[in-house]
This record gives sequence, C-alpha cells and structure tokens, in this order.
Amino acid sequence: MKKDHKAVITEYLRTLTDEEMSFLATRLNEKLGGDVAEALDFMSRSPSMDSMFRSAQGSIELFDLCDKVRDLINNRRGRSAA
Repeated sequence: MKKDHKAVITEYLRTLTDEEMSFLATRLNEKLGGDVAEALDFMSRSPSMDSMFRSAQGSIELFDLCDKVRDLINNRRGRSAA
C-alpha cells in the first residue's frame, strides 16, 4: 500500500460521521451481495477517494484499497470504543 493512499484514506475517514463510518464498516466487513459496490459508490463521492480508486492498476489493487479502508475503519472504531 502506498503511503499516500493511507494518508488519503485517513483524511477521508476524518470527514465521516459515526453513522457513515458504521455504514462503510458493515459493507466492507460483511461483503454480502452488492456491499462492496455500495461502499465504492459511497466513497467515490469524495474526489480524493475517487481519484485514488481510479489509480488502481486492476481489480486486485482496487480490492486491496477497499481492504485498507476497512482496516483503518476497524482501527479507528476500536480506539474510540476503548
């Protein structure tokens, strides 16, 4: 994962409400039919996130970015619960 990707994701997560963060966490943790597509649609409304996703060199990198978002959300939510 590129360092600048982590910075983009971290900055994006700071803009989300608790409800939005919960929405993404559910979609990216469960990954039921359509969940990843809904999460990508939601996140791509942010120009910086959309640009980052567009820079993916293929589907594997795109899903790796989604996993990085999921991991950072889970870390943030874990810290706030403590």
